[in-house]
Amino acid sequence: MSDLRKTKILEFIQLKLKEKNIKQSTLGQDLNLKQSTISALLSGKTKISLEQFFDICEVIGERPQNLLSKTEIDIAKTKSLTKSQSDILYKSEFHLLLYCACVNPSTPKDVMSFDLTAEEALNIFKELLSQNLIKSVKEGVFIQAEPEVTYTTTDKNKRYECHKKVFSRAWDLWKEENKYLNLARENYFNYYILDKFTYSQVSEINSLLYKVYEKIKEFQLINQCNCYNVDDMVLYNLNILLTPHFEKK
Repeated sequence: MSDLRKTKILEFIQLKLKEKNIKQSTLGQDLNLKQSTISALLSGKTKISLEQFFDICEVIGERPQNLLSKTEIDIAKTKSLTKSQSDILYKSEFHLLLYCACVNPSTPKDVMSFDLTAEEALNIFKELLSQNLIKSVKEGVFIQAEPEVTYTTTDKNKRYECHKKVFSRAWDLWKEENKYLNLARENYFNYYILDKFTYSQVSEINSLLYKVYEKIKEFQLINQCNCYNVDDMVLYNLNILLTPHFEKK
C-alpha cells in the first residue's frame, strides 16, 4: 500500500472518530490497547494490522470496503507533481499566481500588472502549458488542465519559499493601496494579510494574553496548594521556591 493511501485512510478514520466524538482512550478500550498505542497507529508511526483495521471500522461504524472505496475516490483527486512540474509551478510567485488565476479562463491582459507585462505573463502561461498544468481553450486563453485535482509536491522548501513571496507581494500591494487612498494604517482593516496588526492592536492583545497568563498561574497555585496536606507545608514551600516566576516587563 502506498504512503498516500495509508495517509488518506488514517485521515478518514480520524475524521470519523471526530464526527462520532470517539476519543482515542475510548477506542483503546474497545480494541484493548493503550492510548499511546492508538496514538501511534493513528499517526502512522505504527502499522495497523488487518485485524486492527477491521476492529476500528466496526467502532466507527464504517464497512471496510466502503472506507477503502472512499479513500480511492479521494486519492483520484490528488496527484503528485513531477519534478519538472514542481520546478515550473514554484519557479516564481507569478507562476503560482497565474496558475491559480486559471481556475477561470484567463488571458495575459487579464493578469498583467504594474510589474508584470502581458508578454511576460504569456511566457509564464507557455511554461505552465508545457507541463500540462494548464491548457489552451482558444488562442491566448488558458484554464487549469485539472481544476478538480489537488497537487502535492515533495519539494516542500521550494513551495514554502514561493508561498512566502506571494505573501510578501500581497502585503506590498496592500501598502500601495493604503498609500494611494491616503488612509492611516491604524484605521484601515487589512483584508489581504490578516496577521498584520497595528501596534495598538498588538498592545491590546498582549494585555489580554497576560491576563490569561495570570489567571492560569492563579489556578496552578490553587491546584498546587490542594496537592499538599498541612503537614507537608515544608514540601509546598520548597516547591514554590523551585518554581520559576516571570514578572510582567
